[in-house]
Amino acid sequence: MARAAQDSRVVKLAREFGMKGAGNPVAFVVDRCVRQVTAWVKEFGPSNLEELLETVIAKVGLIIEEVQTDDDLEQIPKRYLQGGEGGFGRVLQAFDDRTFALVLRLRRPRHGCAHVAVIDCRGRKRARRWFSIWHEVAHLLAEPQLSFNFRRTVVPDKDPVEQLMDSIGGELAFYRPMFELILPDGVRPTLGHLEDHRVRQAPSASREAAYGTLIGRAGIPAVFIVAEMDFKASEHRALQTGFLFPQAAPTPELRAVRVVSSDLSRGSGLFIPRNMRVPPTSVISRVFLQETADLADKTWSSRELLSDWSDSKGNRLADVPVMVEAGRSGSRVFALITPA
Repeated sequence: MARAAQDSRVVKLAREFGMKGAGNPVAFVVDRCVRQVTAWVKEFGPSNLEELLETVIAKVGLIIEEVQTDDDLEQIPKRYLQGGEGGFGRVLQAFDDRTFALVLRLRRPRHGCAHVAVIDCRGRKRARRWFSIWHEVAHLLAEPQLSFNFRRTVVPDKDPVEQLMDSIGGELAFYRPMFELILPDGVRPTLGHLEDHRVRQAPSASREAAYGTLIGRAGIPAVFIVAEMDFKASEHRALQTGFLFPQAAPTPELRAVRVVSSDLSRGSGLFIPRNMRVPPTSVISRVFLQETADLADKTWSSRELLSDWSDSKGNRLADVPVMVEAGRSGSRVFALITPA
């Protein structure tokens, strides 16, 4: 994000929002967008994040069209073309593996909406649906006078302005006043608590994104992990560039491919590096190897030692007793780790 903060277009946006003198233009623009949404929350009173999204897209004048099937991709542009919106003739051919959304300006605004966002929700792209919508909302919040007629959002995108929009969209997708896990003193958080909060506030958001956000904001020591089969970093590099000497191809192992820690975790000795191997003795490994129910239906818990985790050189983590709860989510395992 440091690159985005130095980009002249991002700085210009911050100036237009009123930033004077030195400062972080990314943080400034994000804050101003959040303040605008907060004003609408006070005015219209949405009760959850789904209602908040409906409120915000109405205020920025955006129509959302979701492509759930290949047939949707044919029917959506056809409907707009019949209404005289010639720009939709480009939609059918515009989506590729990296394109997650298109935004088009309408020649004739409909019901106060001047833009249409076409969101690709097919296959693997469905997991990003919630963020894809909020990313397009962010553009219209931060740049209400956009002059484009057709714009494509690709993932990943290293353009500084797009990174800024990701920051805005990420903050609003889980608008903090509506999305923090608050439990009574002494109550240990569980995956069930995280799922209940997601379903109540943002059922369209992916579990991974929702759980990670809740734990990242938690006021207690906790770590959320996504585990799946993967290679270590050096093996990834070797697979991409080739091995110096002939050798057997590396074998993937169960690793913590995503790790989200609360601010209080490190102070309690609760720390797991990203991509570290999961101990075969951990309940995380046992759940991964079993054909078990989805985590929304059943999870498994175990009291363990963090020192069971070690890297390829034999270095072990701190000797901290922990409670580990794990559940399956497709081919991956979600786990929540808290002090025992």
